Amino acid sequence: MRLTLVTSSLSCGGAERAVALLAKGFFNKGYQVDVVTIDDTYLDFYKLPDRVNRVALNIAKNSPTFIHGIWNNLYRLWVLRRTIKSLHPDVVISFLDQINILTLLALVKTNYPVLVSEQNDPRKSSSGKVWDRLRHITYSFADKVVSVGDGVNQYFDWLPETKRAVIYNPLASINSRPSMDKLLETKGADLTKKWIVAIGRLTHQKGFDILLSAFKKHAGHHPDWQLIILGEGELRPELENLRDQLGLTDNVIFPGVVRNPFSVLKRSELFVLSSRFEGLPGVL
Repeated sequence: MRLTLVTSSLSCGGAERAVALLAKGFFNKGYQVDVVTIDDTYLDFYKLPDRVNRVALNIAKNSPTFIHGIWNNLYRLWVLRRTIKSLHPDVVISFLDQINILTLLALVKTNYPVLVSEQNDPRKSSSGKVWDRLRHITYSFADKVVSVGDGVNQYFDWLPETKRAVIYNPLASINSRPSMDKLLETKGADLTKKWIVAIGRLTHQKGFDILLSAFKKHAGHHPDWQLIILGEGELRPELENLRDQLGLTDNVIFPGVVRNPFSVLKRSELFVLSSRFEGLPGVL
């Protein structure tokens, strides 16, 4: 059986990690696996097994106007359709809302079974009214809409239950890996303090502004603790400014992306998930 996985990129992120783990897992089970990315390989953070077929389309350029956006997406649909058809997959699996929509539209009337994976709660991570509307239209074409949790699945109650499934993201065993202590120390980590660790893209959805405000309430009473937020994203300058405004410059660091977050987690005292969820301003 040949499986074709479609995603935006293999850059550092939870969905991208899931794609890499699934590609490896399917390959190890004897499937032929293709991984198609809209972006080019220069963004790659995760590596695939050598015998997994990687196809980087490099068609993710920005659109300066609405008209450019329509044209670019029509071009993406054409390239994506042509590419997937050339691979002759038995099943196509796509990841993340916009890629799911593009994949479903690209494969209209091709008869390929298409599974789409939703990694985020659409109620808290909207891509805009147009994309939200397109999701409602196109997801009925999918053979299965796979959510990573029950909360995400509840959003799709407008789809028949036969079209929905909940499958958690894959896990990988953690082998002995080199410590990140020295690297983090160069970025401001204090090895004598207890660490609270959070991991994720520096975006609104991840709620790191909430985490900083919550940490501020306790930092003065617990000077032997330090907050380490791993990840990159467009809100880095804003979050760093908030940290400094709260007087937490020496208590909170943003080391960026690290290759071995598991070493940091093992060294930490607490892991915090501060992502925003429907009905709650944040976990904290």
